[in-house]
Order: sequence, then structure tokens, then C-alpha cells
Amino acid sequence: MAYTVPTIEPKKFAIGTTLKFKRSLPNYLPSTWTLSYALVMTGQQITFTASDNGDGTHLVNVDEATTAAWAAGIYRWQSYITDGTDKFAVNTGTIELTSDFDASTSGFDDRAHVKKVLDALEATILGKASKDQAFYMIAGRQISRTPVEDLIRWRNLYKSEYSRLQQEEDLARGLSGQHKIRTRFRCN
Repeated sequence: MAYTVPTIEPKKFAIGTTLKFKRSLPNYLPSTWTLSYALVMTGQQITFTASDNGDGTHLVNVDEATTAAWAAGIYRWQSYITDGTDKFAVNTGTIELTSDFDASTSGFDDRAHVKKVLDALEATILGKASKDQAFYMIAGRQISRTPVEDLIRWRNLYKSEYSRLQQEEDLARGLSGQHKIRTRFRCN
């Protein structure tokens, strides 16, 4: 089965793999206009340019060797077009760059941030926090110095957020949500 090139920017992307998608901008044809992207995260900036796909669309095709040098994290992105004289912003969004499992090391931890915080909170509540977990910062507070009632409140909040994240991932993979609507009929 051939790879179907997406027609929109991805929300998530594994570094060390090929980034490929195309964009249709009928008012800015690639024969005259160049589509470019800038991704930014604290201390990081990534830029790349699309090419003319030959069918009136702009093709982004960044090879795996280039993306392997990118740092994982959540980036804000902006796309813009230019004809050499004028430059206009087209769109903005966010993208999460994740580590490539094939190139990861034994110390690799791909848990979502919310899961890392949840695990640290639960370990602290149980009194089994590692040295790193014992000084985890949440909203400017170290959890080692936080009252148990606050830890439980934070744990419940992060547990709910992690559950929501899992449901979003399930839906994105085409799996049904965990919410069930139950009905009961009564015959008289």
C-alpha cells in the first residue's frame, strides 16, 4: 500500500523520520509563491521550505537525516508565503515532535508530561518518590514540601487530564471512546 501524503500539517511527528505533507493554496500557486515554515520552542528554531509538487500544491518533504537533528518537544509553528517581494503569514499552530523509537536509547522516556507529573505525585503520596520525583515542580511548588491534601488534589487533577489525553489518543487511532451511554426501557 502506498503512502498517502497528508494535505494538512501534522499535530504530532516522530523526529528521525520523513516529514511529508502538501498544502493547497489556490491564491498562492507554487509556480510564483514559496511556502515556508518556522517552528519555535524555547531555545529552538526549525525552518524548512516547501517545493512545487507539480499539481498546484506546495510539497513539504524533509528527509529523515534532517529531522533526526531536531529536538523533541512541543513547538509553535507559523507558515508564510513569499514571492520575493511580498511575504504573508498563512497559518499557525502547534506540533509535538516526539523521539524516534528506532533511534532511542535505553534511558528514553516517552511518557507525556502529564503522565510524568502524575507518576511523581503518586510516588510521593506513597512515600516512594525517587530523588528526581521528590523535588518535582508543579505551579512553582516542590511536591516534597506540599501537604498531602494538596498532593491528592493535584493527583486527581492530573489523573483526569491523563485520562482525557488517553481518550484523545484512542479516538485519533479510530478506537471508540470509553464513555458509554446507558439506557433503560421500561414496559408498562
